[in-house]
Amino acid sequence: MNYSKLLICLLFILPKIFYAQTQHWGRTYDDKLPDAFKIETAELRSQVYDGIPQNIRTGVFDRKVFQFSDETAMSVSNLIQSGDVYSDWQAFEDYVNKVFQKVIPDELKDDKGIHAYIVKEGRYNAFMTPTGMAFIHIGLFAEIYDEASLAAILAHELAHYHLRHSLNRFIKAQQGEFRAGLFKNDRLASDY
Repeated sequence: MNYSKLLICLLFILPKIFYAQTQHWGRTYDDKLPDAFKIETAELRSQVYDGIPQNIRTGVFDRKVFQFSDETAMSVSNLIQSGDVYSDWQAFEDYVNKVFQKVIPDELKDDKGIHAYIVKEGRYNAFMTPTGMAFIHIGLFAEIYDEASLAAILAHELAHYHLRHSLNRFIKAQQGEFRAGLFKNDRLASDY
């Protein structure tokens, strides 16, 4: 008699357990890449290149700046389409972007490229690209305990974008100002 009651209970409980495992925090577990994640590399390249001040784009750096824009666009496009970014967790991405919107200064409010994505990586890290896209590792959320901490991290990453740190490091690398020393020649692939 006890076994039959246990079996009946399991029949009612198991489906709920399986459902709870597949529907967590709004994630849909879909392997299909959404259309929003199908980004044209040429558009990204233009966005990066057009965002670089004219005085840097002219003269000796024009080809190098185009190279920077091209490499950045390809890297970002590859990352988004790689499957390493959550494309099926819209509720979580929306929440992070809601926090992100709170720290964006007025002069960047019209920048449509600014957006945060969640990366399937357990390490504590976040980074911002010259396209305006921020990538937050899922492991970061295990270490922060409130929305203010998330906002501070996002503001820090946004400062990298706003101050063009990637571009500045690229230009310094092209001029030979390397961290490893002064005796290096022109290096096409810096560690920007």
